[in-house]
Amino acid sequence: MRAIVTSLSRAVSTRARRRLVGLTLGLGLLVGVAVGLVPADQAFATRTGLIALLTSVTVPFLGVLMASDVRRAPRTVRPLPTLVAAVLVAVGFGLFAALVGVVTVGVLGSDAGRWQDAVAVSLGAVVTMVMAQLVGVGLGLLIGRPWLACVATIVLPLGLWLGLGAIPAVSAAQAWVVPMTSAQHLLSGRMSGEAWAQLAVVLVLWGRCLYALGTWRLGRRGELVLV
Repeated sequence: MRAIVTSLSRAVSTRARRRLVGLTLGLGLLVGVAVGLVPADQAFATRTGLIALLTSVTVPFLGVLMASDVRRAPRTVRPLPTLVAAVLVAVGFGLFAALVGVVTVGVLGSDAGRWQDAVAVSLGAVVTMVMAQLVGVGLGLLIGRPWLACVATIVLPLGLWLGLGAIPAVSAAQAWVVPMTSAQHLLSGRMSGEAWAQLAVVLVLWGRCLYALGTWRLGRRGELVLV
């Protein structure tokens, strides 16, 4: 538990990380207000979904920076407590996105069915942030340069999504291997049995497998003494 608390404190231990947290929260607020002012479908699901999708772009950057602590001090900073702390931070971002959605719906108004699927969408926002953070931690462990790992959190999922979509023969695999598709399903508030199965596969690929690959690589190079 102490290791997790210490890892949580490292999430805001530098000015750059505090700015990143502030940027992510500020982006959520800005998107919430902007969406609230647009005369379109203004249901809670619409607002919160857009807020969560856009803020999830920067969330993995913090995961990368937290994972880079493991690479710099492998004998004092452990990957598992770091992963748990990063997930807790992501849960906080997801709850914040839902809160902004609640406030904008209540203050700026909405249509008659504004609260439809509110609970499911709120949970979806949390899971979306956790999924994004897992990508950041995994790539942060795997790639030695934090700036390159941050870029990879965008380029790899987006490139895979575009690449699979461009080839009709494998386009159906998008939903099974790309986080973006699962995020869209989660934030719609309507998850089918197939969508849950796709989410499970995505979490294994981008969460468990990426983390395992990163820790294995560090251990093989002698940069990690305990995972």
